[in-house]
Amino acid sequence: MAITRVEQSRPVTTYPRRECTDQEVDAYYKELRALTRNPITRSEPIFDRRPGSRTLRYFRFAEDKIAIFEYDPAEDSIYVLACREFIG
Repeated sequence: MAITRVEQSRPVTTYPRRECTDQEVDAYYKELRALTRNPITRSEPIFDRRPGSRTLRYFRFAEDKIAIFEYDPAEDSIYVLACREFIG
């Protein structure tokens, strides 16, 4: 199932300019395009066992950077909430 809508929070739209090299920015958009074709196989879940919590996933786009997003299969949409360094 292909994604028909991709949105990004305001901090995500400014993160690449502030924190990433040109190669990392290119990697982010390349991975985001690939994610729209199959979000489940191109990402990893973030488990939050709190009741009522959203289902979040993340994808890596550089050696040490990830993007955290919410996937809504009913709406065929992705909302990228944050980008940050991967600690793990």
